[in-house]
Amino acid sequence: MRDEYRQWAAPQDIAESFRCRYRKNFLQPGHMFFNRYEVVKRIGGGGMGNVYQTRDIRLSNRLCAIKELIDLYSEPLEHERTIKEFEREASLLATLNHTSIPQIYDYFMDSDKYYLVMEFIDGMDMNRYMKQYGEKLDEEQLIRLAIQICDVLHYLHTHKPPVIYRDLKPSNIMLTPQDRVVLVDFGIARFLTANLTDITTIGTMGYVPPEVYEEIIEPASDIYSLGATMFYFLTGVSPQTKPILIFDFSKNPLPREYNSDISPAMEQVICRCVSYNASNRFSSAYALKKELEAIQQKYYPDAEADTRRKDLLTVLADKKRHTGKKEVVPSVQDETRNETFTDFDQLRREFEEEFKDFLPPMDDFIRRESSSNLDIYCVKCYTQLSENDLICPNCGTEQPHSPFIKVPKAVLKLTTENKSFNVIKDITIIGRRDPERRCFPEIDLTPYDDGKHVSRLHARILKLNEEYYIEDIKSKNKIVVNKKYLLQSGVTHKLNSGDELRIGRLIFHFHKE
Repeated sequence: MRDEYRQWAAPQDIAESFRCRYRKNFLQPGHMFFNRYEVVKRIGGGGMGNVYQTRDIRLSNRLCAIKELIDLYSEPLEHERTIKEFEREASLLATLNHTSIPQIYDYFMDSDKYYLVMEFIDGMDMNRYMKQYGEKLDEEQLIRLAIQICDVLHYLHTHKPPVIYRDLKPSNIMLTPQDRVVLVDFGIARFLTANLTDITTIGTMGYVPPEVYEEIIEPASDIYSLGATMFYFLTGVSPQTKPILIFDFSKNPLPREYNSDISPAMEQVICRCVSYNASNRFSSAYALKKELEAIQQKYYPDAEADTRRKDLLTVLADKKRHTGKKEVVPSVQDETRNETFTDFDQLRREFEEEFKDFLPPMDDFIRRESSSNLDIYCVKCYTQLSENDLICPNCGTEQPHSPFIKVPKAVLKLTTENKSFNVIKDITIIGRRDPERRCFPEIDLTPYDDGKHVSRLHARILKLNEEYYIEDIKSKNKIVVNKKYLLQSGVTHKLNSGDELRIGRLIFHFHKE
């Protein structure tokens, strides 16, 4: 937020500014689609559109979910591709019939927007659940959910032709009362055919298997994503913190090192699911399900018969009631001020919570801020270094700024300035520096972004096997690649030498040797 704005704007004005900007492109309650679907409220969405809860007034006010896709492409070829992608998802969902897959009712187009009408799932996605629950799931709870996911994956993989879901992650797993699981968002799912080529959309880093980077998808790819999801549910550690390296257990902790309550058998299951080599994973979702059922029978034989067991949504509701703070009734003169400050603080907390997986540990920030006289840090552990250090004294990592060590093979060149940024690390964050929000990106664009069109945490470049990929981190102004491809939040795009990137209003060229 701009400092000059802070000096004169009241807290309630700041909060309202945020709310207005956030709502400006949303359809309001009461909006009607074709005199049939009445908008109740917005329930989700991102850079490419929104998802609304609606009523179908022609069918007894049946609740539906309408997924909106906004066509932001100006070139005819990209416009045509967008329409085909939309129609493909509609056609795909129409062929599926499973209790853990939303039913599709209708689809239609309106100007530059496309809408998919489907079954409304009344529940909570598991990413939101984990953040609100604030704890790891019990193994017995996880097994109950994972068995259901195996069932729906088995259905998809044995469909004719087989369907690979490709984007299994907590935010795409809906949890309803009685612990029913539903998979949502089939936007990048694919039929598995012999002539499958041109996989341009990779998935979500941390949950996507390594073979996808070689443009290979197979049923074992979904097994990997489920293993990564189970790892997160049982350890509380998001795979997105180290999306490339976290499942290299020769260098990183095993699941039971994060959570000793995990059984040895479950740890073996997770490690097998996330094996680098797809052939080492479970042969099918059905085989994984049988292994989970064996663990359930061995360690939790009485769980299903326990009448006192509560479903997860009830557990969350009980926790909120028991941990809720008592209300303090403010005085009349303080009431308005307290409400507006609370509103603004809530926005700040939501920002920090939303992006916590992309931020280094707090002690790294303290170390960076405490000694402003040094601006050289170890590329691995962030220990402060002198400009003459060839090797980090803390972790022993060779430093690429040394004149005796070869410079990085990839650079990001700002076209309007004589400035190049070296892409050094496996994960390089791009954004604006903001100590108050604890944002310290490796590529800091603050000096070049006068209009603040670059988000604090805008994007990240990931290096894997000498290839580079860029991923948008829920930025306000999306990344545009080569003037035609709009990068959606959480979707990864492979970079080639010479690619042009528009980040905010800054134009870069990516180069690698």
